[in-house]
Amino acid sequence: MKRGLRTTAMKTCALFLLVTAYLESIVCQEQISTADWAAVTQTNPRVLVLFYDQSKPPSEDIQKLFSTYTAPTGFAGDLKVFQSTDTVLANSFGITEFPSVLFNRDNSPVPYDGDINDEELSDWLIQAQEVATKVLVDLTFEHQTQAITGGTTGDWLVVFYKDSCSSSLTTFETVAVRLKGKTNVAKVNIDENPKLVSRFSITKCPTTIFFRQGTMYRHEVDKYTVKILLSFVQAWYRNMKAEKIPFEPTAFDKATENIALFIKKQLNGPNRKIILGVGGGIGGLLALIILVCCCRRSKSPTKEKTQ
Repeated sequence: MKRGLRTTAMKTCALFLLVTAYLESIVCQEQISTADWAAVTQTNPRVLVLFYDQSKPPSEDIQKLFSTYTAPTGFAGDLKVFQSTDTVLANSFGITEFPSVLFNRDNSPVPYDGDINDEELSDWLIQAQEVATKVLVDLTFEHQTQAITGGTTGDWLVVFYKDSCSSSLTTFETVAVRLKGKTNVAKVNIDENPKLVSRFSITKCPTTIFFRQGTMYRHEVDKYTVKILLSFVQAWYRNMKAEKIPFEPTAFDKATENIALFIKKQLNGPNRKIILGVGGGIGGLLALIILVCCCRRSKSPTKEKTQ
């Protein structure tokens, strides 16, 4: 019995040493955290990071892959590879599941959404070298998207966002990489593009609209994921209400809107009685003019008969 206990103890000790050595091999590899992210990405334009939970190390295959991984053939420039157990840093990129991979190029991060193996990761890196999400603004929106006509630029998945609700942008970038050459993915800054916000009645941040063949479909969910967005673009949009795309407001539309806003503001202010009095007077005058015109028209045929 003593021999059995001794054997068990030796096996346990050996297993402990192996696990310790494995964990040390992970720790010894170059790590990155929130504190040094800015400095590292400034000196290394293209960074690949493996995020993992310290209490649950990645599989041996994944660890082996990242311990020797280099830029694949066809990849432009250098690629710096890191590992990280900083969940705060991971969460800032919308990463909540581990292990996960993030590719940062020129301060534009994009989470990887495939299986972590050499072949798939390398193919994806080639596709993700350039930023895929386009930027749309008031001045060029219609020219770029041809939304109303559903023209030659194709379908557009557009997210309206603010800096205060921009955490989902990395998810949209992942989708943009996957849909490259099939569907355009773009973003509109709500604070910087009031005309588009007004035109499409944006009241919630973020708001996603899918423009397809002259029709728009709003997509409202509590949380955006790559799977949900891809499903929406590929088929689920058909279950949403199809809306007619509003035209760009003309100068007359803008003037009318400004007048209406001015009157509304005055009605809610201290000049309410004055505005109502003036409005009533104008209304009465118009009614009188219409009445006089009607009377003259009704008398005209009688005069002709008398003559």
